[in-house]
Amino acid sequence: MSPADQIAAIAAGFEENPPDVVEPCKKNKTHKIDITVRWKDDLTPVQMTDIEIHRGKALYASDAVVKGKYKEKNVPPGHYRVFFLDIDQAEIEPE
Repeated sequence: MSPADQIAAIAAGFEENPPDVVEPCKKNKTHKIDITVRWKDDLTPVQMTDIEIHRGKALYASDAVVKGKYKEKNVPPGHYRVFFLDIDQAEIEPE
């Protein structure tokens, strides 16, 4: 199954729009996303991998993690899901 097929299968269970934020942020109207990707065995940074960030079913960003880091600024509040296209989803463990 291709990464796009995996994302479509997972997203099939999502509602069209992400759930509303329960309590809006009072101080910051936008946020940031910081992602660090490391190999589990030796904790070295993953040099390059493609990612997709979805807000509900909608694609929010499609980019690459370079030298283990990804940053996105001015992100509107909401619920996001991150998919690593070059890494088997079964091998991903959030910290």
